[in-house]
Amino acid sequence: MKRPQSPADLPASVPVFPLTGALLLPYARRPLNIFEPRYLDMVDHALKGDRLIGLIQPRDTSVESPEGRVPLEKVGTVGRIVQFEQVEEARYFVILEGLCRFELIKELPTMTPFRRAMIDASAYASDFEREFGEDAVDRPRFLKRMRDYAEFG
Repeated sequence: MKRPQSPADLPASVPVFPLTGALLLPYARRPLNIFEPRYLDMVDHALKGDRLIGLIQPRDTSVESPEGRVPLEKVGTVGRIVQFEQVEEARYFVILEGLCRFELIKELPTMTPFRRAMIDASAYASDFEREFGEDAVDRPRFLKRMRDYAEFG
C-alpha cells in the first residue's frame, strides 16, 4: 500500500498503541522495539493490512506501556510501518513514519489483545502537506535558539 495522501485515504479505525513519552510527528520516523505479546499481535495485524498504527499517549503517564484499557489522550498520530525486522523470536524492530494527527472518537470493542479506535483526521489535513507552515518559521532565529539551548543545557 502506498502512503496515504489525505485524511480521506485513512481508515475509519486503526489499532492504537498507547505509549508514554512517545511522540510521532508527521513525516518524522520513530523507531520502536516491540516485545509485549499484545503489540507483537498488533504489528502482525498491521503488516497483513494497511501497515497503519495509531500512536497515542495514555492519560496516566506514570507507566510506559500501561496494562488494560487505561484512558487515552484525545489526539494521537497515525503512523505507517515503513521498516520491519524480527530481531528475536518475540521481538520486532519497526520504524513508524508519521502521517497525520487524529482525534480519538471512541475506542472500539475488539476480540484482539490490542486496542482499536475510531478516529477522525479531517481537522489535520495540513499534516499531509510536507512544507505547510515552513514560511512562517524564522529558521536562523530558531537554529540560534536551539544552539544556545544546547550550549546552556
